[in-house]
Amino acid sequence: MLPKELIDKLPSMDDLLEHPQVRSVAQSLTSSAVATRAREAIAHLTKEVSRQADQWQETSSSEFIDRLVGLIRQPEGSSRRSIINGTGKLHSDAGRLTHPFPDLLKNAIIRQSNSFTNPQELTAEVCSLLKDLTTAEQVIVASDYISAHAAVFADYESIVLARMDVGNLDEQTRLLDLAERSGLRILEAGTATEIATEELIKAAAESPSEKTIVYLGPESIKYFVDQKIDLISEFKEFKKSGARLVVALADSAPCDLPGSMGISYSSMQSACKFCADIVMACGDGLTGGPAVGLLVGESKAISACKDHLKQNRHLPANFDLMALSVILRLFQNVEQLPFSHPLMSLLDTPIDNIRLRAERFATLLRASEVIHSAEAVEIDGVCFAKGLRSTMSWGVEIQSNNLAKLFDTEEFQVLGNQKEDSLTLDLRTIFPREDQLLLDRFCAKVSD
Repeated sequence: MLPKELIDKLPSMDDLLEHPQVRSVAQSLTSSAVATRAREAIAHLTKEVSRQADQWQETSSSEFIDRLVGLIRQPEGSSRRSIINGTGKLHSDAGRLTHPFPDLLKNAIIRQSNSFTNPQELTAEVCSLLKDLTTAEQVIVASDYISAHAAVFADYESIVLARMDVGNLDEQTRLLDLAERSGLRILEAGTATEIATEELIKAAAESPSEKTIVYLGPESIKYFVDQKIDLISEFKEFKKSGARLVVALADSAPCDLPGSMGISYSSMQSACKFCADIVMACGDGLTGGPAVGLLVGESKAISACKDHLKQNRHLPANFDLMALSVILRLFQNVEQLPFSHPLMSLLDTPIDNIRLRAERFATLLRASEVIHSAEAVEIDGVCFAKGLRSTMSWGVEIQSNNLAKLFDTEEFQVLGNQKEDSLTLDLRTIFPREDQLLLDRFCAKVSD
């Protein structure tokens, strides 16, 4: 944890976005791209300072700002390019959302920005929407998923967790490392592939219950669901042990989703019903919103997290709150999500539609003389998000001597599943409007 004198020197997200040099960057990038860079710069510098706090004691506030501005302004080709995601996943292996804000949501965010006169009003709006959707007693939004975890850990002395949940929270942060930095005594239970609730309860009994949390992450939740274990009954057993139950979800769907989107076991609403004291999720998740940390649950537990977030200045920027407000409003009518939410439309696309798109796409690609082959292929086990259900899809397998050129353009970055001599694009995660763009640019680029 950072010393208070260093915390006070670090600028807030809003202060950073108002800096003249950062505002000049916004002239060449979208607001969301600048906000993402600023958030990542603060997270990067905070981690750097945390590791070697004694070396930063003499650093002034202005020097911190200059360092952050430099990180934001440094050229990053991938940040300036649009992303076309043909991986079949809404998340990378490290858990980062691979889709940017769709244009529809960007426009809604701009409209939303005219509806609020002050940050307090915006925060109240977001919290009210999130509370209504999740049925939680209390809610709070953190600047990011890691800060949400740190806020939860700050009020306890021991953490009980399944060994299958000890992996990375993002590209740079492991759950165990964060728990150790927070001063928690770590009690592991189960194996990397199996866990029983009795083992978690037994481990929790080794520490004073009021200062212990039982942490259930995406892997253990998925394991319980796959084993058809009654989560409500099991969670009530955890409550009897006296320890706080913390559930960290792979996605951030705030409420149960309908029909073919059936992910009710991992929605925040269901986790609250399952007697969890605190439910955590990352805001990008399935909602396609900003990568903030969402914390909902029992009033006393969430209030303690709120105090920690304020003290360490880990509250979200206004832009992120506006984006989250737009997303949460869409979730107020879940039956309309396949029509109102672009990412949900991808999830709900009938398999026959995707097959026809793949066959047409492959036929048109074969017209290029330099592409050796392009075949429509059926794809098994598409994983939309870590810990989420799998489904069928269709894609196009492309073979060419110039595969590298398919990726490398100044305008956009193409993500796909590449083998030694082929590239497969899963059309389940490519917006239909991007098909022609890919055809035009791929054929032109490969022919260069």
